[in-house]
Amino acid sequence: MSGKRGSRIRERADPKLIDENYVVESRITETGRKIIDLVYEMRAIKTKDIITILGAGQRYIQKVLQDLYEKRFLDRRFPQSYLGEGSSQAIYFLDEAGKIFIAGSRRMDLKQVKWRKRENLIYGPELQHTLGIAGVRATLTEAARKRGGEIKDFRGDTSTRITFNYEAQEFIFEADAFLTYKEEKTLFDYFLEFDRGTMTIQNFTDKINHYEAFYLSGEYKTMYEAYPVIMVITTSMARARHMVEEVKKRRTEKDIIYLFTSLDDFEKDTFGKIYITDNLGQKVSILD
Repeated sequence: MSGKRGSRIRERADPKLIDENYVVESRITETGRKIIDLVYEMRAIKTKDIITILGAGQRYIQKVLQDLYEKRFLDRRFPQSYLGEGSSQAIYFLDEAGKIFIAGSRRMDLKQVKWRKRENLIYGPELQHTLGIAGVRATLTEAARKRGGEIKDFRGDTSTRITFNYEAQEFIFEADAFLTYKEEKTLFDYFLEFDRGTMTIQNFTDKINHYEAFYLSGEYKTMYEAYPVIMVITTSMARARHMVEEVKKRRTEKDIIYLFTSLDDFEKDTFGKIYITDNLGQKVSILD
């Protein structure tokens, strides 16, 4: 037997045994419940970002993750690590028992849960985009914690996709994420767009059109007290400025607020004056 003395390889639960009774009878901690919900919203997320978002000890979170993996509430894979980068970070996805858990905890029919096993097979740019959004959530959570605030709500594109009609045309609205930040008694709502430099200008233009149609349709009033600010995080400030120019050329509704910054600036000073708008003037904070 290889490995440390006294260690053993624990097998995963038989997938044929996964049903509602199995999920109900499984002993899932409160932390485990939060992790399952987090993984469902993010679709894919690295271990380190789960640890940051939950704000708990690394060893404890890894123990809970191992338990959820063995019980098939979560699936995982280890992408290849490269020389000099250290060990590879596990990426977690939902699994069959997790799907049943989500249906029960959110009082949904199983068919309403927006997850299929094949969705765990994403690779390349799509996976990097998904992981990037989870990384943004982790950065926001940590920065909020340091200034005494908190992320009250964060929904990935699993929950932001809606269909609405405007001027006899059907639109599918889907932000990369929606979040609510709370500081003292004030709430701030944002739509998030994460650009890895791969979004074409045409795709970005389509996004602008959909955001404006969603606003003008009034559909947002059934979900939000006011129209959320649109926060766009991209690869560089040069690209951010280019995107600002596109908004200036194509927007028609002046009441919608767009904020742009680079990922590097966002990670260094999340709540600082690092965001540019489509209006002339100095950089602003997302709280201005």
